[in-house]
Amino acid sequence: MKKESNSVERNSGSVTIDDFREVQERYSFIVNAYGEMMTLINRDYVYELVNDSWFRTFGKSREDFVGKTVSEIWGVRKFKSEIKSKIDQCLHGKIFTEEDSFVIAGGERRYYEVTYFPYRTKSKGVTHAVGVTKDITARKEAEVALKKSERQLRELNEQKDQYLSIINSDLDKASKYVNSLLPDKVDIPQLKISWKIVPSTKLGGDSFGYHWIDKEHLAIYMLDVADLVNFLSKNRNPSAQEIDLLYNSLVELREGQNLEDDFTIMKIYYDPDDQ
Repeated sequence: MKKESNSVERNSGSVTIDDFREVQERYSFIVNAYGEMMTLINRDYVYELVNDSWFRTFGKSREDFVGKTVSEIWGVRKFKSEIKSKIDQCLHGKIFTEEDSFVIAGGERRYYEVTYFPYRTKSKGVTHAVGVTKDITARKEAEVALKKSERQLRELNEQKDQYLSIINSDLDKASKYVNSLLPDKVDIPQLKISWKIVPSTKLGGDSFGYHWIDKEHLAIYMLDVADLVNFLSKNRNPSAQEIDLLYNSLVELREGQNLEDDFTIMKIYYDPDDQ
């Protein structure tokens, strides 16, 4: 009686059944220790293998997947509309990558990058699709946060443009208002007076006014801009007495509030003929 051999001849040596099983165990350990989820799907769209990361992520057992079709696991509609065409591409020899989201154990929805690799044999060609699923939730959340920040930045820029438009409009109105308070420029043979408004955010401005008191005398006064605006808004053509009253009032205010360094007021009566 011939004794059966418990070994397989290969090249110059032999591989025993025990050796083959040990190699299988090593591969199984590597696949299950791998952090990403892995599956093996045959041409009938049936799960033949799933690693530990896969079934633990979904809070189920290996038996809940192995031997089940993809449509049984994910539903007929999702299988036909989203998954089947991608597995078919893989079974035709193409590597396919997509992003998807799953509800895992505990009801949490997480985002994944799923890549299908064709599994080939020498005799039969591509027989299976190997699925590797990588958790990309942190990346997706970062992308969402970035898009939110970009949207907020765009909104802030739009608001800034609106505010600048309002500010520029207000500044234009203010400039026209101040111009309306100031006297016309003088250009006569005996006298030329010209002025220009230069806005400044660093320097406080004094302002002025002048007009003819009579045919022979021109009154010129310079004082703090706030007081001038208030004064001119009420007195378009002040008399000499009103200018003196304003002058005396400001002098009293300066002395009473110790504003010697803050207020400067000057009044001039000019006779062009007498100079």
